[in-house]
Amino acid sequence: MTNKFFKFFFIILTSFSTIIFGQIKIKEAESKFDFSKFPVFFDVTKTRDLIPLDKNWSVSPLDEPEKSVSVNIPASFEGNNKLEFSTSFELTDKELLNNNIELHFLRLNYSADILLNEVIISKHTAGNYPFAISLPKDILKFGTANTLKVRILHKLDSDNTIPVAQRFLFPKNEGGILDQVYLHLVPVNGISDFKYSDKLSSTRTTSQIDISFNINKNKIAKIDSLSAPQNNLFADVSILDMNGNVVKSSLNNKIQFAGNTTDSHFNHNFELVNPKLWSPKNPDYYFVKISYYSNNNLIDETSQQISFIDVKHSSKGFTVNGKPFNIKGTTYYFSYGEKGGLIDYNQLYADLIIIKNTGFNTVRFAKDFPSPLAINLCNQIGLFVQVELPLNSIPEHILSSKSFVDRAKALTSQMIFSYGHFQNVLSFGIGGGFVPTEQSNLNFVSEIGNYLKTKTNKTTYASFVGLPNNPLDNVDLIGVELFAANPESKP
Repeated sequence: MTNKFFKFFFIILTSFSTIIFGQIKIKEAESKFDFSKFPVFFDVTKTRDLIPLDKNWSVSPLDEPEKSVSVNIPASFEGNNKLEFSTSFELTDKELLNNNIELHFLRLNYSADILLNEVIISKHTAGNYPFAISLPKDILKFGTANTLKVRILHKLDSDNTIPVAQRFLFPKNEGGILDQVYLHLVPVNGISDFKYSDKLSSTRTTSQIDISFNINKNKIAKIDSLSAPQNNLFADVSILDMNGNVVKSSLNNKIQFAGNTTDSHFNHNFELVNPKLWSPKNPDYYFVKISYYSNNNLIDETSQQISFIDVKHSSKGFTVNGKPFNIKGTTYYFSYGEKGGLIDYNQLYADLIIIKNTGFNTVRFAKDFPSPLAINLCNQIGLFVQVELPLNSIPEHILSSKSFVDRAKALTSQMIFSYGHFQNVLSFGIGGGFVPTEQSNLNFVSEIGNYLKTKTNKTTYASFVGLPNNPLDNVDLIGVELFAANPESKP
């Protein structure tokens, strides 16, 4: 195997306000986020709603609730205290009865106990990646306030966390809810398990698109139109271009439930002729839209953004849609000096436009997991993305630990789950700062690289302080980190 070599530069830049109580400094983002700009990303349709949870939070040390202050989300804090973020929300009886309700966090650092109406419903243990929780209906209330509490601890150590306490040139470690948090309401009598796959022909002139989903029937939900005869239940499946024009559709597909079953599975295949292919020069994309009707009444609707792209990698390098492709990459850190890791999406978008206009075609998000919305923005702008484990310059005795390797594999699985479905994710990384002369470093990189290869078809990479003497198994790209001086030298 021949490893390709690359080097990266970086850009950083946002706005924030600071609240200080006791020895704890809390920062909150000043720019208001507009969910309405991203309806497909957040799955907001005529039947699916979103409730932002960015306002009216209180924060206090867990053992001193009387010292609470009011904040808006996103918000971060410094110090090793365990803080409790608390807010409330209300639901109507129809919202609760007719919908499944999910709680979404785009980024939360580091570990957290999440409580709904004083009951622990989830323990987030593994780091700053996006996740969602289905809220139990037997705990939710309607017509009165539901209390949501998030108890966050972000202290790092070598035995339980990634990143570890020993970190080199990492952004400042700050805890908090660092990105958007919201409720997503999806009809119980609706569409679920929406999946698709596509396969381009060898000439890339046609694409076979396989779409599957379930239609759920819940007898508890009160939707009068579902009492209609079964032959009046149908689904429309459409493919739209990036301007919203229908380019392919299959209408009036009958939905039937066998016996007393509560869901009906549906598969459909499209052949799209001469699809517009995604590339950094021409970032074309499409939407797959599913609409479910009962007796001509819309019951549920959902859409997903898709792109068609043919990426191949060999010892000779990359090809994209049959043409040679050279990575021109820059590194982006979600860290803004004193502003910490709070994202201002207006600033992020402006930064990505600068990156694109400067001539780069790839963004490497390093030393922290990115917001999934950042990857979506890169897709629309025309930028490939590289995502990696937040590891750098890990001491040898930690890399050699089986428990650390197991934690790294678990986080690798989460990384693939969170970001692997984005078509513009070019590569997954193992981390950086590895020492090419240390066998423990080489063994770790090879083992995690092998684990990646069993889970995804994306290319893999790792960065070293120096150049390995030999190609590495299971690692497609080698990064060489350049410093003005030896980082281990002492003045």
